[in-house]
Amino acid sequence: MFKSTISLAIVFVSVTSVAFADGDDLFSSVRTKSVFESSPGPSSATNPANLLAKRITKAAELRELLKSAGFDGKVAGSRSAAAQKDLNPWEFPVLAAISEDEDHITIMLGLQTIEDSSQLSADTLLKMMQVNQQEAPAVFGYSKIRKRTELYCVLRNNGVTGRILRDEINRMATVAKRHEAIWDHSEAPSTTQQQAPTTPPAEKTLVANATSLVGKWSAARSATEAFAIAFSADGQFNLVFVNNGKQTKSSGNFAIVSGVLTMTGTDGMKLFGTIKMTSATTFTFTPDKTKALAFTKA
Repeated sequence: MFKSTISLAIVFVSVTSVAFADGDDLFSSVRTKSVFESSPGPSSATNPANLLAKRITKAAELRELLKSAGFDGKVAGSRSAAAQKDLNPWEFPVLAAISEDEDHITIMLGLQTIEDSSQLSADTLLKMMQVNQQEAPAVFGYSKIRKRTELYCVLRNNGVTGRILRDEINRMATVAKRHEAIWDHSEAPSTTQQQAPTTPPAEKTLVANATSLVGKWSAARSATEAFAIAFSADGQFNLVFVNNGKQTKSSGNFAIVSGVLTMTGTDGMKLFGTIKMTSATTFTFTPDKTKALAFTKA
């Protein structure tokens, strides 16, 4: 009787151990079969600290997580903590915030302060959107609250450790530095000042025609919606529309008649509206029942 009881207890313990190990595959690499195999000893995958990593719910916990990752973490709000990531020659301010439902942690890497979002050119926004597709889940954007361009990344708030946080911040800093040509416009103010005295002749009237449109143009309707068009001398066009990181492409023929630009795509798309040349490098296009788009030559 005692032998049966002991055997039953051993089976119960073994089954319980398997259930616990398979209960959270995210933190355990233990396979069901390996329970019956000899083990060389504890590893990082079966470390209780990793298996029992908890969800972060307080700013103070987020601060300690940043400190454990090697950063000088400080509480920045009721649900956020701040730090700094240095990657020569840049010093990136880091902000980590817990979502309202505590399901995600958003990491924000500050890039460049821009007081007015209108200072962001359509070309810059379009390039950011294109890069976002390459560097996902990292996303470039603009924060109206913090008045700066930022690089974002969202982590699931499920067992985030200091190492995970450090690795993600390091990766984001590398992405930001790799694409610094897109967001670093520190020379822009001096260029604007040099161009300010130049005033185009008021009496000159520009007429939109196929020849004046030859080249590449871009326009942005918002921080997440942008257009890029290339017109060729043979009357062909290539259009790229980016909306929330998703691209739509079309190509075909274009024509201008009596101030109306018509683009007919080989895919059946047809887009038309009034066009006005505002300078040799800018024009406005107003599709039917839609606000005007201001295009700039790339």
